[in-house]
Amino acid sequence: MSLKLLLWFLVLGWIYHRWASRKRHSSFLFRAPPEGRPFGTSQAEASGEEATQEMVQCAHCGVYLPREEALSYGSRWYCGVLHRQAGPRSVE
Repeated sequence: MSLKLLLWFLVLGWIYHRWASRKRHSSFLFRAPPEGRPFGTSQAEASGEEATQEMVQCAHCGVYLPREEALSYGSRWYCGVLHRQAGPRSVE
């Protein structure tokens, strides 16, 4: 008898858990977009500003990063102080 009761509590708990998680997710999916703009658009896109950034390549490791975050040395760009100190990668 107690095994059946335990099984019923587990089933009812699982059903409640599924119902509560569905309710929590549905309220997220159907809420109004922030600031009256559609979902999937950034604030820069909504205001008409250009959202793209110029990317540069590190002369040492070759990784691309935004120009505002890169360090320049002469005509070359680096991703960090250590790579700027190491200089450009030598091709062998």
